[in-house]
Amino acid sequence: SGIYRYQSQNGVEKATLIPSYTTINGNAQQYLDAGLSSSQLFDGKELVAEAKAWAGAAYKLPIIGSGGVNFEVGKDFTSGLPAPFTNGQFRPPAPGESGLPAMQKIFDDFDLIGGRANFGVFGGQVFPAVKVELHSDALKFKLRDQVRGTTTIVENSGQAIDLGINPSDKSSRFTLGDPVYNLGFLVTPGLNARVFIDIEVWSDEWNWPIWLPQLAVQLPPGGVDFACHAGTACVRSYSFSPSRKNEIEGPTSATDAALEEWGLKFDNQWLPQCPDKKCEFAIKIVRQGTISNVKKLTAEKEAASKSSGPFGIPNPGLVLEKDVAIMNAYVSAQTQAGSLVDEAKLRVAKGGS
Repeated sequence: SGIYRYQSQNGVEKATLIPSYTTINGNAQQYLDAGLSSSQLFDGKELVAEAKAWAGAAYKLPIIGSGGVNFEVGKDFTSGLPAPFTNGQFRPPAPGESGLPAMQKIFDDFDLIGGRANFGVFGGQVFPAVKVELHSDALKFKLRDQVRGTTTIVENSGQAIDLGINPSDKSSRFTLGDPVYNLGFLVTPGLNARVFIDIEVWSDEWNWPIWLPQLAVQLPPGGVDFACHAGTACVRSYSFSPSRKNEIEGPTSATDAALEEWGLKFDNQWLPQCPDKKCEFAIKIVRQGTISNVKKLTAEKEAASKSSGPFGIPNPGLVLEKDVAIMNAYVSAQTQAGSLVDEAKLRVAKGGS
């Protein structure tokens, strides 16, 4: 979410955007709403580790005929992970966030002092241990100011960003998207000292884990940068002014019906703002050109989803490239329409035709 502010004092205008965002433990429905296909949900897990195998047999015999049997064996390895990663459900860390629950593992089958402190009814042991935390160095977006033609990297939630103001209608138009999320494992080695007592009527043990943060390592080094997922909206467009505000998006489905509906909304948004017929004609040209372009890109996306890269493995990068191009087509249509309206108003004000 975010806050848009427009101020005008003593003839000085200022527009500011303050975006606000955070990480969440998403559920399956939220991932569906974001645009992921059902085959990529994995029950809404943030960490996925699964393996499946199939086996079967077929027979063809005289008199008996033919038939067969097959079965599937699957294993979800996340179910065996210690907290907080059990079942792969957790909230990913925000950049620089600390104090999150960590997975701790004590290797109590390997006594570093070799049992030399075991005196029967009591004793001590020292085991190696490891603590695993998720760590993030960045969660950032690109903000493209359509009025100024500039790009700003949004690196922090709550970061105030100055926006350009269109002099004709006092509006600010911008796109926000292209997310990049950095994530890695912070692995800290340690030791666990254990003292135990075991007598006939009573037994107990006490553990003192000692962590060595100076030896912590990030795996992989520098973490991994995750970008926009195929199928989700990589870029969103916005238009705000003192008198109106709206979010501009293209249809999630590029079918003929969805495109026709988008075209009607596009016309209803921009045609009333045109001061002459020349402007109206230009707006209709932009609308029709965008629809034709999106149809072409959608066909290319479908072809890319069926094609295979090296070794017969599908290349999701081609599909993602087309998704970005489709969204950019909608963004470009809004930008062109705004410019056409501005030019028409200026032309009419000067007495042109």
